[in-house]
Amino acid sequence: MTSPTRPAYIIMPEELHTELKSWCASHGVTMTAYVVDAVERSLRWDRNLEASTRTK
Repeated sequence: MTSPTRPAYIIMPEELHTELKSWCASHGVTMTAYVVDAVERSLRWDRNLEASTRTK
């Protein structure tokens, strides 16, 4: 995981925040690590999708 270079804010419903916080705690993962990983995976997926549509 890379370190963030500046703060980011994720806006989500309180219920989702509570569920995510509980999931992270039960799996020994910080919420920051979970969100950063999810964003990085999403960006990689987007880049791969973009690259695959360019080659068609």
